[in-house]
Amino acid sequence: MYSLNRLSEFEKLISKCKSAKQRKRVCADLMKHYDKVYTLKSKRSAVRDCRNMLKEIDPDHPALKYIGMPADESRDYRENYREIVYKKTSRQTELDPESHVGVTRALLESYLDGSIRSYLSAAIALGSATGRRIYSEILSVARFEILAKDFLLFSGQAKTREGGAEPYRIPTFIDTKLIMEVFLKLRTHKNFFPPDLSLLTDESHRISADEHYRLYAKNQSYIEKMNRKIKQNTSKEVSQRVKKHFNNKALKAKNLRAIYAEICYHTDDIQNSGVDKNVYFSNILGHGDNDLVTAQSYKSFYIKKGR
Repeated sequence: MYSLNRLSEFEKLISKCKSAKQRKRVCADLMKHYDKVYTLKSKRSAVRDCRNMLKEIDPDHPALKYIGMPADESRDYRENYREIVYKKTSRQTELDPESHVGVTRALLESYLDGSIRSYLSAAIALGSATGRRIYSEILSVARFEILAKDFLLFSGQAKTREGGAEPYRIPTFIDTKLIMEVFLKLRTHKNFFPPDLSLLTDESHRISADEHYRLYAKNQSYIEKMNRKIKQNTSKEVSQRVKKHFNNKALKAKNLRAIYAEICYHTDDIQNSGVDKNVYFSNILGHGDNDLVTAQSYKSFYIKKGR
């Protein structure tokens, strides 16, 4: 049995298939591998990545019929997801917005003045201030433009529906000038940007930022592989730094996105504007059109009335 840990290996194997029987066998081996090593959630993501890779080769690739989630597993995933959302929303964590905003601002200022040198600490602060994903957006394809003191134009959405996402306006609870100064400094940090192709291949050379963005726009397989590698190379240290910076051993990097949405909801005083919270979360986090379900999973925190 050959290893199917990497999509690139599957891609090579499927390209050598001369018949439908061979393609079916290779795909069956891949699905068995997914069943063996992945949880239901991870398998769903792996299947999606594989299908996207095949579509990059040919939108009507004949192997697509063999790669997919069985109906019963899709149903189980939806049921598990609803259960997870229920647990999150029924056991919310109280949030101290003043403390969180203060730590975020201090991290940004410290990176800018050089007292903190870690580009990962800067990425954490930017993720906190903008609500963007640390690995696949801040450290990869995010772009920002200042619209106002507390609003940015964001492009580079990592998780999108078919066809990608247009740039959209996002609020911030930190002055956008400070955010942009840190972001531009981060983009010049030699350790991570522009991305090094050695993350994906045996070639050890860097590509330009423009080429990276071009590939992001045109080659979904490339950016998914790159973002996966960025996360593999940095997630352990990011996790440790999030806990240290915010003095919270239970805090996870992904929680920063939910905290951002909750603070902005109160800072913008949206709760008094008649706009539904799910709609607001969906808009500022870049969820799909008319998607009010995903927002539910971000309701892990609450701000006590009167704060």
